[in-house]
Amino acid sequence: MNTSKYLVSCAVVVIALAGASCTNPIGPAPSAQVRALSANEQKVAEANGLFALRFFQQSSRIEGEKNMFISPLSYKQALTMAANGAANATRDSMLKALQISGTPIADINDGSRTLNEYLLGLDRNVEFRIANGIWYNQQFTVEQPFLTAVRQAFGAEVRGMAFGSADVKGDINRWVEQQTNNRIKDLITKDFSANDLMCLVNAVYFNAVWKSQFAAADTKDEPFKRENGTTLTCKMMNLTKPTDVRTSSIGKARLVELPYSNGQFTMTILLPNDGERLNSVIASLTPATFTQALQNLSSTATLIALPKFTMETRYEERQTQPRELHALGMGLAFTPAADFSAMYRPPLRAAISFVIHKTFLQVDERGTEAAAATAVGIELTSAPAQPRIIRFDRPFAFFIREKSSNMILFAGTLYEPKI
Repeated sequence: MNTSKYLVSCAVVVIALAGASCTNPIGPAPSAQVRALSANEQKVAEANGLFALRFFQQSSRIEGEKNMFISPLSYKQALTMAANGAANATRDSMLKALQISGTPIADINDGSRTLNEYLLGLDRNVEFRIANGIWYNQQFTVEQPFLTAVRQAFGAEVRGMAFGSADVKGDINRWVEQQTNNRIKDLITKDFSANDLMCLVNAVYFNAVWKSQFAAADTKDEPFKRENGTTLTCKMMNLTKPTDVRTSSIGKARLVELPYSNGQFTMTILLPNDGERLNSVIASLTPATFTQALQNLSSTATLIALPKFTMETRYEERQTQPRELHALGMGLAFTPAADFSAMYRPPLRAAISFVIHKTFLQVDERGTEAAAATAVGIELTSAPAQPRIIRFDRPFAFFIREKSSNMILFAGTLYEPKI
């Protein structure tokens, strides 16, 4: 299921943001304390880039010529938490789709935790939050090593509730609203049943001012060209003085980097050359060409004209509604054959029932406000068999026999037990 609300005309942008495990309050903007990444942090960062690009390409293919806004980070955080509870082929397929196969899950968790902490300190003028939560059906026992891992690595809040009777949906939605400054509302739309085991939720909030802000007085009604040759009128923001921005070419397009605050966070825009179709340009991207273009970015004094726009999107994926995750090879986790035995001990069987992703984006003269939330539902696929009770509470016959020879030694009936 996908609904997209287009409020003001917009340009399509590629945004890669990373998060931290708590709020980054706004204050003075000191110079960024950049340091080399550890080996585990480097693995997580590289995996994030590869996953973000592949996921973005799949989303573009599915959505076609529609407005689209996703948070690969939010997807990745929620699904990596879920992967901590998977085992064997299910975990392998999830980690492969997340671009982190071959790396021990403990290293992934360690790199995620410390990378978030590092990113938090890069710009105190950027309000940046990432929060994780797990709601589980208290009727069933969750494996403690799984809960310990997601608490330590992702700072996850863990709440046990009575699924099927308590207002689990309302509790999750209120939590998401609080974490996203009320920008993401009604993430979960259906109530949870007694067969739902768990819901893993990630919420991301980002609010930053441009390094060179646009003056509201310079925003004008100007034309915006559609790919079919027609035009519409949009609110176009303008930097009327040459501004230092970094640009490079990438295939039949140009990358333009617009910095926020102290420059550590940026909006990187992929602008096709005149006459080129955006979907074709996106499909042609490779990790190597994208990385090379980022390395080739160089500063130049430039005038900027950028549409002012707001966007809200919602995407939902299930086994019966395959989207990006299925295309990336994570389909097994949605099926009854899924193995989440590191989350729930056999004979209890579980699978992903849904992945819901909802986003908000506002780009204006001041800067950018963005929010996203991702929910991963875990459902019961087969319950442990209840012990069968056979009650001998009526007359019966019986035999005493030797099994190997089938010799019946005694036989009888019982109509009225006596002692």
